Parts: sequence; C-alpha cells; structure tokens
Amino acid sequence: KGPIEGQHADFHAGGWSQDGKTAWYANDGGIYATTFDKKWQWNLEFNNLPITQFVSLAVSRTNPEVMIGGTQDNGLVYYNDKVKKWFYYYGDGGGAAIDPNNDEKMYGTIGALYNDNFNFANVRKFGPSAAGWQEINLGLKPSGQWFRLIDMDYNNPPTLFTQTDNKL
Repeated sequence: KGPIEGQHADFHAGGWSQDGKTAWYANDGGIYATTFDKKWQWNLEFNNLPITQFVSLAVSRTNPEVMIGGTQDNGLVYYNDKVKKWFYYYGDGGGAAIDPNNDEKMYGTIGALYNDNFNFANVRKFGPSAAGWQEINLGLKPSGQWFRLIDMDYNNPPTLFTQTDNKL
C-alpha cells in the first residue's frame, strides 16, 4: 500500500521498531509511522515536524525578515514580513534571488511540466502578495538541466545570471 493522501511520495529512509510491528518512513514532507496488526495502519499523529529540504536561500539585504528559498519537491517558499506569513509557489524550487534595492522583487527557478517535459524555468514576482508570479525566460528555453541556479548581480540589479543546458 502506498502513501496516504497528503503524504509526499518521495520516500528516502526507513527503519523498523525492535518488535517488528512498526515501520518508520522519512520523506520530503516529514516522518511517518505505520503499524502492522493484520492490516496496514498509518499513524498520522506522529508527523508534527515541518520538514523541508532547502536547496537555495536568498535573504533581503535591506530587511533580513524577507527571504525566499528553493526546496526539493516543494517549490519556492518565501516569507512576507508585512503579513508575517510564509507562501509557496508550486513545482521543484531551484535557485532564488531578491533585488538588493527592493525586497518585493523576487526571482527564482522552478521545475514543472512544460510541453509534456519536466524542465526548469525562470520566474519573478513583484509585490507583497502571494499572486503575481510570471515566467521570465526572455529568450532562454526552459532547461532540462537539474536544477537551475540563479544569482543577482548586486552591482547592476536587476541583472540575473542563470544557466540553461550549456549556456550561462
């Protein structure tokens, strides 16, 4: 039997209790336990650890409470200090950057399905809301390279650097 609804599908580690009645599983969404007593039962109360694997992080140079990070299988995650809330943008998160002169300008790379292929694309968001993400590939095709970095030229914003296949 596979993962339950809401449980992440990418299992990375597992182990057994000494009596062999409980199995523990770790995935991109946390830690789960299942017991074997004539049927497979998931213990949902155990997973109270908010686990996310960050692959990149950018923090505003003008406000250390504004940050964005790319996460494995959990998209771009970013914090808005004006509403004191974390937000999420879908896909696989890659590189992340914040404009050094305006912390409401965020940039990142996300992996998602484009034309039936899994690729990484460049995106941006202006403003404090969760909405407003736009693709900004600007002549760069989405890349099949795993995963894409992004970096801000702090001396000449909003110049960004990223790689796509064999190009910078």
